[in-house]
Amino acid sequence: MMGAILDHLIQDHGATQVEAEAALKGWHIQPIVDNGRDVGEIMLKENEVHVALIPEKRLRLGRAKLIKRVLDELLMEREFLVTRLFLHDQLHRLLVFIGFRQIRTDGKYRYYWMDEETRNARA
Repeated sequence: MMGAILDHLIQDHGATQVEAEAALKGWHIQPIVDNGRDVGEIMLKENEVHVALIPEKRLRLGRAKLIKRVLDELLMEREFLVTRLFLHDQLHRLLVFIGFRQIRTDGKYRYYWMDEETRNARA
């Protein structure tokens, strides 16, 4: 089975297997476990984080709660977290709900920041 992050890069962003594997070099990949089952992966480099859930979990009720739990655990170890989305990615509202604040955009990405203040300000 392909890892959730690798699958996301290939299936959702059109990367080839070689491009996706090259993009993951230097990143720490760790599983997300829920009720004893692997349900996705975290991609982490310093304070930058990306989360990918397996397709069956992506649109399920409770995914935001699961992602919040995972990110809360990371935020306990770090002062802040950052992430980014492609401009065409539809997950902006989910990131804001989880506690990220959009800090800027460029021609390709939206960039986000989360710390204790933004995390506690979430809905």
